[in-house]
Amino acid sequence: MPNKKKKSSKKPKTQHNPSGNPSGTQRSRASASSHSGPSTTTTGQSTQAGGSSTGGPSTAATYKGLRFPANGSAPHRIDYTTTKPTQRPDSWLGIAADFSPYWNGDYQTRKMQRLCVSQNSLPALDGDYNIYYSRNPDLPVNEAIRSIPVVRATIDRSIERGEKFEERLFWRGDVLVARMGESFEKDFNAKYDDISPQLVQPLIELLARGFASDWEDKFVEYQERLEADFEEHDRKSKIMKQKIITEWGLYVHLGMTTSEV
Repeated sequence: MPNKKKKSSKKPKTQHNPSGNPSGTQRSRASASSHSGPSTTTTGQSTQAGGSSTGGPSTAATYKGLRFPANGSAPHRIDYTTTKPTQRPDSWLGIAADFSPYWNGDYQTRKMQRLCVSQNSLPALDGDYNIYYSRNPDLPVNEAIRSIPVVRATIDRSIERGEKFEERLFWRGDVLVARMGESFEKDFNAKYDDISPQLVQPLIELLARGFASDWEDKFVEYQERLEADFEEHDRKSKIMKQKIITEWGLYVHLGMTTSEV
């Protein structure tokens, strides 16, 4: 999505970079009064997302996030721990949210969107949020999102225009949300905050408008194309690099042979 700040009075937009790198993006300032810090902290070894314990400094702490269940039950707060990231989409973060206990399916397929909220009518809602979801067709459509009235109405309008829901991409499996803490541009060690009980309903309403806007804009399809283009560019870059290495090695070999003659 375009890296622009959006006022909450308009349809909220997400900011996404397929590489996960935040370079070039702008962030809104979260209201200081909304930061409650970790629910609990732990010491000792950190646990990798979806993996086993490793040594080194502890990054583990427990926070309150938000879950949109795939089965259509009401969104609700959940506990999650932070951990040392090991792979995309958040491998660039010094500390990542570990939502693997709630993930049904391949944890490696998860995707991430960033939502930056500023100048909201509820200042405590201002801040950055990471939204995790999947496009894996083997996972069920997220009924909690599809059943939200504003999302349902947007889908119905697209169907009236001739689109078929089953031919569109949609959020699959549980959708999980982590609230970010203070800005981390300096060291890329992400900070996290609780989503307090008072923010649950306003955040759900804000995200609902964002999901509806993303459906209208075909954001999930756009993200898939963007990632495919990125992977193709990465593949071609590796081929070119290998070609240069091979040709340079041949040049050096021929040069040595000529000098010996």
